[in-house]
Amino acid sequence: MGDPKLLTRFRQFCEAYRAEYAFEGIVESIQPSEPMKPLEAERVGPRGMSVRGTQATRFVQFEQERMPPVVIGDRVIVVGLAGWRGENSVLPAVLLNPTERYAWFFRDLRHRTTCNMALQNTCVLLAVATGIFLIAKQIPPLREFWSYVLGLLFLIVASLAEPLVLKYNERPRLYHCDEKTWHALTAEVAERFGITPSV
Repeated sequence: MGDPKLLTRFRQFCEAYRAEYAFEGIVESIQPSEPMKPLEAERVGPRGMSVRGTQATRFVQFEQERMPPVVIGDRVIVVGLAGWRGENSVLPAVLLNPTERYAWFFRDLRHRTTCNMALQNTCVLLAVATGIFLIAKQIPPLREFWSYVLGLLFLIVASLAEPLVLKYNERPRLYHCDEKTWHALTAEVAERFGITPSV
């Protein structure tokens, strides 16, 4: 049944994004990521692309730094939910390219669905910092001032490192699919959203 990890990831993304529908279409235009002049920044809005489907043309919003490797004329399958730009605006969770057989997963929202991770990490940081204080107090050169400096430095580095790690894990990711994985993904799309991909 293909790569079970990729299929599981697809299902998790659909849940995290609360994906409402999927549609297939042709990429008609791609909006540039940055305006030509700084004064035009407010008028450009979020970058994205227009995808012409069988029923309507929809604007697919890109709200992160990286965009999927698509070009005008590509056939794509977009899984997502209604965006804020109107009736035909889409906030995508996953983009599938039938020609190149790849799956592009947009920004990973899965860790935002629970606050347990943040709570656990805070408890671990406090426990490790306390351990550093206690161990440093037993070492003569570190007994006085340096035990507090080491503990404080650890807390600062750890508190700065966690957001960077989470941001790295959030990045969009591209997966090339073998034949079995591709069929498993398209079968999941058909079953979940009631559309039959053309390829």
